[in-house]
Amino acid sequence: LYATFAQRALDCIYHDVVLPQLPVIFVLDRSGIVEDGPTHHGIYDLAFLRTLPKLPILAPRDESELALMLRFAYQQTGPVVIRYPKGHGARELRLQEAEDISCGKAEVLQDGAGPVIWALGSEVDTAFKVSDLHEHETGQKCLIVNTRFVSPFDRHLAESLAGRPMLTIEDHCRSGGLASALDEALAGIPHDRILHYGWPDQIIPHGEPELLRKKFQLTAEDIAKDLLKKLYSANA
Repeated sequence: LYATFAQRALDCIYHDVVLPQLPVIFVLDRSGIVEDGPTHHGIYDLAFLRTLPKLPILAPRDESELALMLRFAYQQTGPVVIRYPKGHGARELRLQEAEDISCGKAEVLQDGAGPVIWALGSEVDTAFKVSDLHEHETGQKCLIVNTRFVSPFDRHLAESLAGRPMLTIEDHCRSGGLASALDEALAGIPHDRILHYGWPDQIIPHGEPELLRKKFQLTAEDIAKDLLKKLYSANA
């Protein structure tokens, strides 16, 4: 079902599936911004689903990982949520096909001495573009993490990278999703600066997704420019 329509069934998801831990797989299509306007933007689902206990929530980086996550979901004895955007199936050409998956574990896709990019789902593509732009300006690649699980979130990996600047990129509002998961994971320990890139706290209007990304400065170019300014500018 559309990610946005899951909002209408929150009570059913919790009472009828999560509480009895039934093996139901919720496949949320059209997550993120779509061209159908405010009623159909799937940018709030993580904010309420992530609070539910014992409910793994996954986001594939590409088509091959989606198949892997479906196999993972069928192996579980309780409910699972898998969310992915409309019309995205291409794999970033520098990536190999995903081969295995472990519950609650993220995947490091690229090592680098630059900032750590936590990317959710298809925003892995955006992360590689941001890293390329960052490398062009600084000579350093970014370390790119494919988050995979928004819940349970990979706290161990986050804590191991806490001494480095980090940023999150997600096709979701900045509250309640990946940004919140990372902040919560690092709240109790010293950490470097964290920047978040997601949809702002306002009604996102109707429009083509790419035009909306430009309007709200969420393209790879916008993110890289803001990142460079905030991390390396003396006036930031």
